[in-house]
Amino acid sequence: MSHESDPAAETIVAKTIVADTIVAETIVDETIVAKTIVAKTIVVGVDGSEGSFEALIWATHHAQRTGLPLKVVTITEIPAVYTAAGVPALPMGSTFDELVQHGLDVNNRAVDDALAFDLGITVSGTAVVGTPVVSLVEATPPGGVLVVSATSQQKRIADVLGSVATGLVHRAHGPVIVVHGPVAHDAPLNRVVVGIDGYDDSRPALDWACDLAARTGATLELVHAWEYPYRTKDAVFGSPKDVMQRDATALAESVVAGLSEAHRAAISATHVLEGLTADVLIDAAKDADLIVVGSRGRGGLRSLLLGSVSRKVVQHSPCTVAVIPTGRHGRGHD
Repeated sequence: MSHESDPAAETIVAKTIVADTIVAETIVDETIVAKTIVAKTIVVGVDGSEGSFEALIWATHHAQRTGLPLKVVTITEIPAVYTAAGVPALPMGSTFDELVQHGLDVNNRAVDDALAFDLGITVSGTAVVGTPVVSLVEATPPGGVLVVSATSQQKRIADVLGSVATGLVHRAHGPVIVVHGPVAHDAPLNRVVVGIDGYDDSRPALDWACDLAARTGATLELVHAWEYPYRTKDAVFGSPKDVMQRDATALAESVVAGLSEAHRAAISATHVLEGLTADVLIDAAKDADLIVVGSRGRGGLRSLLLGSVSRKVVQHSPCTVAVIPTGRHGRGHD
């Protein structure tokens, strides 16, 4: 009897990371019936804007740093505007074919730009018709890292909930890198900052930052912010600030102690600073090349609300931001 005809057959899909690939095995009644190998990839969204070129620079060098292939993706979004007769209304003087061709041209130029850096990486390109957020998420394979610009065509940071960058950090299944320009020609990665709070939801961001630092040789600094009143098992409302500072320091130390030896070796410093968490992280990122944050607020509801700290850091960081989903939502490793 085949597995397909056995209603009692138990199907399991197991994903294992092997080197720079994701091996997905479909297991039916303890028998492997299918195996899919997907290469981990750096995906960058480009639209021809100055901001997306900055993202392309960062993504190209990150592909070189990590030894992963680069996939350049351009999305052509057809305006959802219709005439009274129900016919799609395209931009003045444009046809559907012209819009599609423009997307292809933008993508081809971006691929050429990435190759022009001559970094010895594999570069591919694709142009699709669709909505930016959904299409970019779909274009990113399991374990992939998605890179986008923080700025819109008008070179302003997108504060609205519906912006592409904000939409992606809500919906992506892996790390999203939000690039704040300008980016130096060699897109250095010398100093990385990661926020920690002792909660399980922040652990994937810390692990990701440690992996990156160990792989690239970047210095890694942990930042734990506390504000009055800081409530732990000892410090409660009304406790002296020195008690709260002590407990905040103890929490940060316990987080580090819980890491593997390899991850602890990647950390160059741990800072425990008083202040609002987002403000402390943004200030710590002033001289950094990358700041890493988790994507979930303590209240959950990730699909509806990006954590307030993460959202503020994404919008106002002085450097590029890596937003790492919680373990429950999925994570990439580069």
